[in-house]
Amino acid sequence: MIKIFSIILVLIIGYFSGVYILNSEKQVVATEEEHGEEHKEEIKKGKHRGKLFEKDNFSLELVIYEKDVEPEFRVYAYESKKELKPSDFSVKVDLLRFGGKKQNVVFKPKEDYLLGNQEIYEPHSFDVKISANYKNKDYSWEFSSYEGRTELKPDEIKRNKIKIELPQSVNISNSTKVSGEIIINSDNLAHVVPQLSGVVFKVYTNLGDFTQKGEVIAVIKSRELADSKRSYIESVHHLELVKDAFIREEKLWKKKISSEEDYFIKKHSYEEAQINNYVAKQNLFTLGLSKKQVESLELNPTQDLATYEIKSPFSGKIIEKHISIGEAVKDDSNLFIISDISTVWGSLNIYPKDINAINLDQKLNIVLENVKKNITAKVIYISPIASEKNKTIKANVLIDNSSGAWRPGSFISTELNTSFEKVPVAVKKEAIQKFRDWDVVFLNDGTKFEIKPVELGKSSGDWVEIKSGLNINQKYVSDNSFVIKADIEKSAASHDH
Repeated sequence: MIKIFSIILVLIIGYFSGVYILNSEKQVVATEEEHGEEHKEEIKKGKHRGKLFEKDNFSLELVIYEKDVEPEFRVYAYESKKELKPSDFSVKVDLLRFGGKKQNVVFKPKEDYLLGNQEIYEPHSFDVKISANYKNKDYSWEFSSYEGRTELKPDEIKRNKIKIELPQSVNISNSTKVSGEIIINSDNLAHVVPQLSGVVFKVYTNLGDFTQKGEVIAVIKSRELADSKRSYIESVHHLELVKDAFIREEKLWKKKISSEEDYFIKKHSYEEAQINNYVAKQNLFTLGLSKKQVESLELNPTQDLATYEIKSPFSGKIIEKHISIGEAVKDDSNLFIISDISTVWGSLNIYPKDINAINLDQKLNIVLENVKKNITAKVIYISPIASEKNKTIKANVLIDNSSGAWRPGSFISTELNTSFEKVPVAVKKEAIQKFRDWDVVFLNDGTKFEIKPVELGKSSGDWVEIKSGLNINQKYVSDNSFVIKADIEKSAASHDH
């Protein structure tokens, strides 16, 4: 009996414990659901896909309609889910937009709805207050609908270097595109000629090789050079002979042993020998021999007289080569073309109507077409005459080509500012971002930011004109606006009507 009583007691305790636990779990779930409702209240949709608001048996549907028209409010009303005539009720909607701007919309009947009296322009981001009257009874609802809006903490604004400015009135230039091409800097171009005839003995460089100033790039054997060296050696020996004869004659003349006539004959011969020696030496210098090489002829007159070294006149790249071993060359043969392409010229074609927009020493932004590389270059030459072929005027800019990217023959372009126009509202180019299909800036109000669709106009330098959508007194994000855009996209702000 005691055993049966104990079993019954355990079952009773288990039952009440289970009920208690179940009720506790239900209570926890209910609390969590209620907490969620406090943070997000879903607004129902009406049959016209608008927001539906209900009190008692009266309900009202607010629609933003924008098919084939500018966005407008349309309102439908129902009693016990039966649609009412637009003349049976009245509505007023007050919008509070970003920065405290208000928009008060009144309605009038049209067809089966009430139509708002003004455009509900983008973005559709606002706090909304609806006031309605039906059968002499007032109804009201409030809700918020934000689009393209976010808020950052002050330290986040500072850390991301977000800069806030007011629009400005600036001078925007009207520009025209000018095209041209990269050409070799002719100041750094050399045509290497041998200056004497001969036969090519050795070639040390190939097309495209880089050479240093004074480097031997080829050797020829030249009978003409041999003759010039021989003439110099002979002039040296002849000079020594006539010099000795003149010195002896001068001593005899001073002792009254020799006649004055013999003295002047020897002096004249000595002076002629000096002139011939000087001319022979200068001829060798003209052919490119150094002073050391010329002096070596005096010390070693039996050396190879026909070998002629062709040297690079400066450091640069072999861009043309017209020489091969065994080839006979003339004194004016163009053996090599060497260019120092560390700098190049940009040759621009300027039409006469735009010539006043360019000046010597002016700095231009030159764009290398296809790869869209750009560089700042200075105007160094403007032709005084126009081309007979296309009537354009050549203007050259000096381009730093230390990178090697600016290859001669490549096409380039630049923009010339032909005139200036003052625009009343302009913002920094960096401020403009794309949001949906709009060009937008981000307005600022304290720590809050919101998109503002704008119509862009002319642009120049760092500035772009705002033709509509922004006034001179509205603060906007001028630097690092992409941070605001990324934060808005991250929060997935919707476009929900």
